[in-house]
Amino acid sequence: TYWEDVDFSLRARQKGVWLGVTPEVVLKHGVGKTCHKSPLYTVFYFHRNRRKVVWLHSSIMGKILFSAVYGASTLGKSFKFLKNKDIPRLKWLLRSLIS
Repeated sequence: TYWEDVDFSLRARQKGVWLGVTPEVVLKHGVGKTCHKSPLYTVFYFHRNRRKVVWLHSSIMGKILFSAVYGASTLGKSFKFLKNKDIPRLKWLLRSLIS
């Protein structure tokens, strides 16, 4: 539910598994088949899991940089959701910060 592929790839690399691209293989993914634009998925899981994966795999400097960018991004999204009176998305964004 968002960011598992990144986490899996980073864990594999840490264990010495080579990851590459094979142009002959094409995987097609149906967009929105899981989330159906639900804020639970599109806001909560995306933001929570992004933070957890970056925090797990980053250096101290990476965490500091990420915190600044993540904070600014979250603040901007909060104001956007407030301006548009999109309370469900604002609620899920704020919940993602404390989970």
